[in-house]
Amino acid sequence: ARRRAAWLGGMIGSTQSVLIERPGDRGHTPNFADIRCDALTVGSIQEVSITGMTETHLIATARPALEQAL
Repeated sequence: ARRRAAWLGGMIGSTQSVLIERPGDRGHTPNFADIRCDALTVGSIQEVSITGMTETHLIATARPALEQAL
């Protein structure tokens, strides 16, 4: 549990590409970290900012499209 918490905690503050899965408020990073986020388009890959964590998953916020394009 401590190792997982350290792994998840190390991603806080980073930007990750996430495959959005059903029902649209969750997904996985390329290294398979489970995330929860605002509702996004299922099946899309979105850039998100990791803002926090729980014992089981990361909490993310979608980056604005303009930031993604830069």
